[in-house]
Amino acid sequence: MNTLDGQTAELHASFGNQEGDGEGAAKASHRATLLWAIAVVITIGAAAFQRVTGPTFPVSGSITIGNQEVPFRFDRSHGGSTDAPVQLQLVDTSVSGVLEWKQDGNGGRWTTQIMRREGEGLAGWIPCQSPGSLLRYRVALLHGAEKTSIPSDEGILLRFKRDVPIPLLIAHIVAMFAAILLSTRAGLDCFSPTPSLRTFTLLATTLFAVGGILFGALVQKYAFDVYWTGWPMGHDMTDNKTALALAFWIAAAAAKGWSKGRRGWVMAASSVSLAAFLIPHSVTG
Repeated sequence: MNTLDGQTAELHASFGNQEGDGEGAAKASHRATLLWAIAVVITIGAAAFQRVTGPTFPVSGSITIGNQEVPFRFDRSHGGSTDAPVQLQLVDTSVSGVLEWKQDGNGGRWTTQIMRREGEGLAGWIPCQSPGSLLRYRVALLHGAEKTSIPSDEGILLRFKRDVPIPLLIAHIVAMFAAILLSTRAGLDCFSPTPSLRTFTLLATTLFAVGGILFGALVQKYAFDVYWTGWPMGHDMTDNKTALALAFWIAAAAAKGWSKGRRGWVMAASSVSLAAFLIPHSVTG
């Protein structure tokens, strides 16, 4: 009888441990799913913020002339070897337009071009410049004695570049997005009781190196005919922030051990990477 009771107790304990293990595994799975969801939301939000605050995001708005509201959307970046188009949707044929541009920073005189009417709008073209060149341009609309400039200040800064092969550009964007996603996920994993720091650290380091340094240099070579314009050769923020993030991840990967002591390095690398990612591309060059 005592033997049977003992066997029954062992069976109950065994099933209890299995239930406990199953419950723990379910909690871990739910926690991992939640952390991935948070990482995706943060990464998408950061990418959107970087895009709309960057110096190459188009300038848009509307102005009123001749009792007519005229919407506009002007580019701040032009790729390829063609002239840069400047267009306005303007049905009123009594309104004419003049396109003006000049080199940025040289204090020179504005070059003017009468805009042509094309369909239900006005169009002008800024001559193509060498890669990396910067021009300022604006549009003056005339309606009788009324004149309105878009914009009203020193003009919109337009950066010229050359086309980048689509496969290379996609590879660069995907690798960098994945790098920030894994970097953010690694930082969040530091708060998990059983973090996967080794896996996330090695993946983030590799993606920053390949996507940011290798693919980034090739993209820049195609676009601006130069591989690197960051420190010590220049002050381009895009190159510098990528190198800084990679340096932190290399330090995290090189730190001794993969236990709790690594969490500080991973959290620092994740925080620096996210902060760097929020800085718009080409903000200083």
